[in-house]
Amino acid sequence: MYKVGDEVIITKSANNWASDMDEYVGKKVIISKIRKSLFTQGILIEFEDSGKWDWSSNCNHFKHADPNHSRNENIRKFKELTL
Repeated sequence: MYKVGDEVIITKSANNWASDMDEYVGKKVIISKIRKSLFTQGILIEFEDSGKWDWSSNCNHFKHADPNHSRNENIRKFKELTL
């Protein structure tokens, strides 16, 4: 799950991609806005200087910068359920 303030890494994708987006690949950015995609079941994010692009979760345009994010999120949810 993503939220405003999360740090993500922009990743290259073959889906819904333009060559002008290449300059962002590998950059770590902080999510400043999230909105639901009208065309997919994913989300679109914005970040400072994100250009004119839609950065889509369903097109694998980004991933969490913290490789343990999913694990940490699962631990947090487990603790909430067991307290």
